[in-house]
Amino acid sequence: MNTNLKQDLTEFLRLSLVDDEFIDQYIDDITALFEEQGEWADGYVYWQEKGILPEDPEHQYYDKYFDWDENAFVVDGKSYPSLSLADILEQQALSKLTDWKFDAEELEYAVNSMLTNKIKIQCPEETYNEALYPYVQQALAPQNYTLCNYWNGNDNCLFMIFSFEEYDRIREIASKWNISICAVDGE
Repeated sequence: MNTNLKQDLTEFLRLSLVDDEFIDQYIDDITALFEEQGEWADGYVYWQEKGILPEDPEHQYYDKYFDWDENAFVVDGKSYPSLSLADILEQQALSKLTDWKFDAEELEYAVNSMLTNKIKIQCPEETYNEALYPYVQQALAPQNYTLCNYWNGNDNCLFMIFSFEEYDRIREIASKWNISICAVDGE
């Protein structure tokens, strides 16, 4: 196992506010899966290879075993979380998944769901989608935060918020390991 990757993924997940207990319990598996398949690894296949889930070449069993309330595969009452980085960031981190189309009110709601000190986006009427990014960054700046989007392989936005300081380290790790996260900038 690549110890540098393990250290960087541990730090990345901690900065993303994934629970320390979860990280400690699964970091070896997360690292191994990331090494094998990258950030969009198939969580089902991982547990299948461990003998927990049945083979599913037609992808017909995924929904049978995945419990959306538990955010995990459930077999005989025991939970097995998807350990792909994309799934962890969506299900375990401080993040908000939205449709790729949104207005100021929807973006403000998504951002405020991750904040203690709420913001108000000041923008012209009829401003939508990525044209809102400069306005949300302006609203977050006094708190020293930046809004990021993790591209999770589909047409949704997985928003995350980091302090400016944390974001520098997030970008460093993301660049090193080819993780698809960046600050939104509206350009």
